[in-house]
Amino acid sequence: MSESTSMSEAALRALWAESERRLYPLATTSPERYEHVIRLARATADRLNDVDGSAQLLQRWNDADSIVANAIADAGLPAGDFSPLDVAGLAFSVRMREVKEAEHRAQQVVRIDGARSQGAEWVQLHEKGALEHGLMDPYSSIEMHLASGAAMVCSVEQNPQSAAANFVLTVILMDVENGQMIDMDPGIFPMSEHDTADELTRAVSRARSTIAALPTGGPSSMG
Repeated sequence: MSESTSMSEAALRALWAESERRLYPLATTSPERYEHVIRLARATADRLNDVDGSAQLLQRWNDADSIVANAIADAGLPAGDFSPLDVAGLAFSVRMREVKEAEHRAQQVVRIDGARSQGAEWVQLHEKGALEHGLMDPYSSIEMHLASGAAMVCSVEQNPQSAAANFVLTVILMDVENGQMIDMDPGIFPMSEHDTADELTRAVSRARSTIAALPTGGPSSMG
């Protein structure tokens, strides 16, 4: 697979996704074969546990043939009639998701620590799109209250009935140290849907006031 040295991350991830597309239907058509290929892919992905970032994982693709062969041999699993390329693609795709999740968690901690060191009350953990653009550039954001872990999640989605923009606010509970999800529905503030960006902005203001009055000390203090 050395010819893939110059492939971009997008191209490689598309290649891996194609392997997933070919193999995942086995879950319904041949559950035993599906379970077996998942074991092969997991054994292969486990041999990539030493990678410390997505860039390094991309580089390891050049050795995918030997990684798959060694993983299968060490695990004592029969290779079956699966394509080594597909096993590798599935394994690398699984490992990439794990690596990306780890990178995301690390970035969350950096943002939280940075905001806290500056004496901020809130930290913006995610923001994408433009609220005023509606469905043309769908907005999404997560802003967490550093003292309590309550977080306002805003999103713009398409209303399935009217096809118009739907402005949604949800309040969730996150870990105050690392921003990981604790409770999707902690009962802090009701989920609300709005027809305009202005209405959402007003709902966010109300939620912010409610959250600011919560006990400090993180999730355990809300029990």
